Amino acid sequence: MKITLALASLAAASLLTGCAAAPSGNAGAKAANSGTASQARHTASAPNVVGLPLDKAHQAFEALGIKEFNDKDAFENRTALVDSNWVVLGQDPAAGTTVDTDTKITLTIGKIGEDRTTARLPLATEKSKEPSTEPTPLATEKSEEPSTEPTALATEKSDSPPTTITDIAVDALLDKLNSANMGGIKLGDQFRLTAELFEDDAWFTGATGEYSVELKAKDGKDDLLVFVDKSDAAGWHNGTKVEMVVRAEERTVNGETSGGWLKALSVMTLSG
Repeated sequence: MKITLALASLAAASLLTGCAAAPSGNAGAKAANSGTASQARHTASAPNVVGLPLDKAHQAFEALGIKEFNDKDAFENRTALVDSNWVVLGQDPAAGTTVDTDTKITLTIGKIGEDRTTARLPLATEKSKEPSTEPTPLATEKSEEPSTEPTALATEKSDSPPTTITDIAVDALLDKLNSANMGGIKLGDQFRLTAELFEDDAWFTGATGEYSVELKAKDGKDDLLVFVDKSDAAGWHNGTKVEMVVRAEERTVNGETSGGWLKALSVMTLSG
């Protein structure tokens, strides 16, 4: 009888132990699941984008899965509507920092072509001092090519239809440049616009070696940079109204080529 009671007690104890173990197993599964979720977090090493045009900087982070940005004007409370017109002067987190891909990246930026922006880009100055050995052989090779090709090109151009010049407002042109694929604008497209000049203290010969002025946009909340001949700008100031024919072009700044730049092909002062 004692043996029977002992065995029964042992069996009951075993059952109780098994029941107590079940929650532990469930908790273990939850812990393992939690561990799996933790391992699913994605991280990346922040690239160095200082000195890059803002659109290229965004692309560098987006390639790593990082898509949240806080772009801050280093000098004024302006919004970068056309990313390719701005350059990165600083970044947070710093280059090389390991960050989660859902981290919001803060990029301190300046408007390309402004002297205060250029002053903040020591790397651009150093790069401009590098030997120009690569362009030299390319120029030599081209000079040795037969002169028949340029002649053929000139002939083809003369046979092509006249260039279309589209009348457009400054705000509309700025919106196109800021939209996906620049609103369908292609290199060489030309536009005629009437504009009021703006921010004459920011007109400057910038990193491209060209003189730029600013056209007032969005009721003064933004501006549109246009390269002009400096001699054409003599006597211009804030409030001067002009009519321009501008062409969409590419420029290379700090080793990076980007579109969205405008070059004035003709200008006419209307008032001021």
